[in-house]
Amino acid sequence: MLIHPDDDDKSEYVQTNKVFKESPIYTSPLTAPSEVTENWCQQNFVVAMTDGQPSDSDTNVSSYLENYYNGTGYIVDDVALAMYEIDLRPDLGDDDEEATNNVTTYVVGFSDESVTSSDLLEDTATNGGGDFLSAETSTELVLAFKTATDSIFAKVASQSGVSFNTSSLTSESAVYSSSFNSSKWSGSLEAYELDDSGDIATDATWDASTKLDDMTYTDRNIFTYNNGGVEFTKDNLSTTQLEDLSNGPEGSDGIDNLINYLSGDRSLEGSGTTDYRTRSARLGDIVNSTTIYVSSPELNWPNWTSTNGIGAEGDNYSTYVSDNADRTAMIYVGANDGMLHAFNASLTSTDAGQEAFAYIPGILYSSEDQAGLHYLADKTYAHQFYVDLTPTVSDVYIENAWHTILIGGLRSGGKGIFALDISAPDNFSSSSTNAENLSLWEFSSNDDSDFGYSYSKPTVAMMANGEWAVIIGNGYNNSGDGKAKLFILFIDQGLDGTWTINSDYIKIDTGIGSTDTPNGLATPGVVDSDGDGVADRVYAGDLQGNMWAFDISSDDESDWEVAYSSSNTPDALFTAKDSSGNVQPITSAPIISKNTNSSDDDPNLLVFFGTGKYIEESDKYTTDVMSYYSILDANESSLLRSDLTLRTLLTDDDKRVISGDDFSWYNSSGWYFDLLDSSESPDELGERVISDSTIINSLLVFTTVIPNVDSNDVCTSNSESWLMAVDLNTGKAPTYAVFDANGDGVIEDTDVSITTETDANGDGVADSGDTGYSGIKTSGSMVSDASILSSYVYTNDADGNTDKDLISTGPSEQEGRLSWEEQVR
Repeated sequence: MLIHPDDDDKSEYVQTNKVFKESPIYTSPLTAPSEVTENWCQQNFVVAMTDGQPSDSDTNVSSYLENYYNGTGYIVDDVALAMYEIDLRPDLGDDDEEATNNVTTYVVGFSDESVTSSDLLEDTATNGGGDFLSAETSTELVLAFKTATDSIFAKVASQSGVSFNTSSLTSESAVYSSSFNSSKWSGSLEAYELDDSGDIATDATWDASTKLDDMTYTDRNIFTYNNGGVEFTKDNLSTTQLEDLSNGPEGSDGIDNLINYLSGDRSLEGSGTTDYRTRSARLGDIVNSTTIYVSSPELNWPNWTSTNGIGAEGDNYSTYVSDNADRTAMIYVGANDGMLHAFNASLTSTDAGQEAFAYIPGILYSSEDQAGLHYLADKTYAHQFYVDLTPTVSDVYIENAWHTILIGGLRSGGKGIFALDISAPDNFSSSSTNAENLSLWEFSSNDDSDFGYSYSKPTVAMMANGEWAVIIGNGYNNSGDGKAKLFILFIDQGLDGTWTINSDYIKIDTGIGSTDTPNGLATPGVVDSDGDGVADRVYAGDLQGNMWAFDISSDDESDWEVAYSSSNTPDALFTAKDSSGNVQPITSAPIISKNTNSSDDDPNLLVFFGTGKYIEESDKYTTDVMSYYSILDANESSLLRSDLTLRTLLTDDDKRVISGDDFSWYNSSGWYFDLLDSSESPDELGERVISDSTIINSLLVFTTVIPNVDSNDVCTSNSESWLMAVDLNTGKAPTYAVFDANGDGVIEDTDVSITTETDANGDGVADSGDTGYSGIKTSGSMVSDASILSSYVYTNDADGNTDKDLISTGPSEQEGRLSWEEQVR
């Protein structure tokens, strides 16, 4: 019979010496038996391995523990249950969190058949809240320990932004949110309906991961690239690709099995010698790739005709839009199972949430030990990134017709990008013809060694020479000369599978960087300054703090170059350094606006961007001061922060205000503020901007992250984020309430700050009517991009939550945002 105590009595067991032979002394870390548990959130585990049964009942425990489970026979299962149920540190706790400081037990039975099938050991693991694992060989023993540790370190998180199916809040609005589980590196993509108040439904309408698991793996449409799009079968792969797949457990004889496994055959998973890694779902983890919603064409391309060399009579863009008004809506996202996935975005159809196709980039194949597709099946797999970049989607006119194309990339998963034709979702069925039509081309470091890891997000644009192109920074850790470079790839020139510099693509060198001090260009901001639909200027930052301007306005591509130079050496528009002269790396895309404040020299554009880096493991602990900048590009280069006007960031608990003196755009080249409150100590530094900004009316919206917040309470999240809103003309807090600062569900006059230095509203007094708040601390830990829908701003945090906040974007004053706008909600 079960004789363990009631829940109310369990904490008393520790205090009355019923668990420990001696009363615990929690204040002495050197002598206390339980001092290994120091914090209320701490978890404790035992992983025990044995190759034999217990030799005696081992009753050298208290009678309470001996009789805790069933009071008979061996007591190891009694002790495991007690250690799992009883709070061993009842003195620790947090008012806002429920926590039991217990011990979870895992048991590995090794070699002996009586052990590998032992009911006693299985009961011990089950009672202890863990798993019972068996192993016959040394290889299986290693896998058993890895399974246990994977379970111990399991957690759920989210790093992706959200996307919407409408551009404003309607009765049909939905949000699509992705997350991952690091236990066995599975992913989830869920669709949630939004109500009239913008609130997210409690339950998901569908989860693409569940839908994918319900499919028969042989019914999936999986394509890959081998000098063109092909179906993912053994006969369609190159010798190099087959070498990758021959590195699985069964060698070259198991290529078909490995292909089936990668396609979703779960029967091939297990712990046997020829088995593949066990997955918890077919869909791999979605970490940095944000979902992209695509339905009918909705861009603003002009109706070009053959008279200007773009398109032909009868091929107007407006006709393409009307002909595809009812096109099937899709969600596209990259995952670290090695695939770009396409899911039906409907909320109600029979195909809602179903996978339409998956694409495996050819640039992923590798025969290296811990890379390539074969490594995904390895039972000792340690997480790697594969298709981890948010895709870009745009409509283009190529091959004498309008098409909708997707440009995908690998981020840290590899040095390359790929192009797919997603014009006709209803034709995504499995066939050689559809595979050929789907895949357009791939471009990688194999084509140009100066192309690095593709952290840079591509932009699709119409160029002044009449070509459609992909504009992208060269990324990081290139195997060439280490310099930051801008790549412009002509979309139709890559269709033959070859790339020749200066004819199929253009490369513009900034000259900054070396193999010893490698540099790399981040995501570019592409500008159409005269509104004719043709790109004429590009801005992009690099790891050494330079913001570059590129002039691509000529109809002769040989004239495209860095916009500024001296003595034939390229000059940056601006170099970001803190007040001590330390370089501030730029890894996010700039956003560009017309300057409506003055009539300075052309191009008279405002370039907005934040600084900071979060790519390498060491970046978590960086405490350098980062900043946010507005730079006026008015035909002057080599600008520094001394050419700008300082703003001051003030923080009051969970709210912020940015203030400063008025200035004239005729005698200042912009504004800036450091992401540092004047009251903060060096231990509280580390805030940075690593995601792109948004401009709505006169409001500049962006997020910041602090990944390594110093805290005396290790049980609190070790990261923070701020949602920021700045008047782009002044660099200060808006003169109206932006956020629901007091949390009463309404944005009103009471949601403004009383910390102000100027009479912004002209009433003769510097008071609370003069400024709104410049930022609020987000409710989540570390968030990704902010997505705005009507009067609400949505963010995903590092704990897998999608949070909603009210936001007011102010009067509808068009500030002339010029950065290229892809088909991304």
